[in-house]
Amino acid sequence: MSDPTSARIIEVSFSSLEELEKIYREGISKGGYFHPADDPAPRTTPVELRFRLPGLKDPLTVKGEVAFAATSETPMPGMGIGMAIQFQDLSPAIKSAFETAITIARAEGFDQETMSPEAEPPPQADPEADESEADEEDEEGNEAGDSDSTAPEVDQTSDRQIMARLNMLTSENLYSALRQLPLYHKIAAAKRGNRSVRNILMQEGKKKILTYLLQNPQLGPGEVIQMLKMPNLSLEIIQLISKNTQWNQNEEIRYMITIHPKTPLPLALNLLNGLNVNNLAKIAKANYKAQIKSNAVKLLELRRKQS
Repeated sequence: MSDPTSARIIEVSFSSLEELEKIYREGISKGGYFHPADDPAPRTTPVELRFRLPGLKDPLTVKGEVAFAATSETPMPGMGIGMAIQFQDLSPAIKSAFETAITIARAEGFDQETMSPEAEPPPQADPEADESEADEEDEEGNEAGDSDSTAPEVDQTSDRQIMARLNMLTSENLYSALRQLPLYHKIAAAKRGNRSVRNILMQEGKKKILTYLLQNPQLGPGEVIQMLKMPNLSLEIIQLISKNTQWNQNEEIRYMITIHPKTPLPLALNLLNGLNVNNLAKIAKANYKAQIKSNAVKLLELRRKQS
């Protein structure tokens, strides 16, 4: 193959849902794409295609090379003048992204303006900056919380549109769609999403997203317990869980907060007093903080004498 540094970059957008479906079905899904062009590049020229798709903030990049240059002297039957491009690799992720985009376009209608190269995210948010800050805090183990604790909001109409998109997706496509959403849309999904949406967002482990997951009225005790199994869970999230009167009445949640390595000692000791004998015994036998373990042993002995 030719030197990849000389790849021709081609921006691709679609004028209608029908065009997107047709091009995907007849070309992209089979590993290729025909790009009309008055100046087609020669055969074997490396190409970088940037597809603008519904529901994706950034273009989907696919690499390939020119398999056939159709000119006025040698046009491609049924296609005309342009380049027949063969993809280097048609991965499941690429196919999933196209199928997700088609599903979103069907669910919401096709809006070409949202996919133009000039399209910008809503002005009230800077998702790339927020995500970068969140990533840095997670990597450094920052437990002090975001300096900007108020995350950007989208209006209720946008919220409903986002959830309509996600609810239309199969589980196979849902992961890809959620990973592509900008932060301000992930927040809306965290606050209102169903269990499948919540599970995927929880796996990201970002403190900002977890904060909004805790505001979801559908979040159940089992999901809170799953969250507390995350070793890098921030102190802020642990404190939010411990202050929730519904969750701190759950024995297993109290136990998980008590044994979490990020839980402050005073909070752990306070919760220890309310644990049942079975959980005290588990703490007494395991390798936890010395003071927590010794207090668990004392409480266990006291409970057994009283019984």
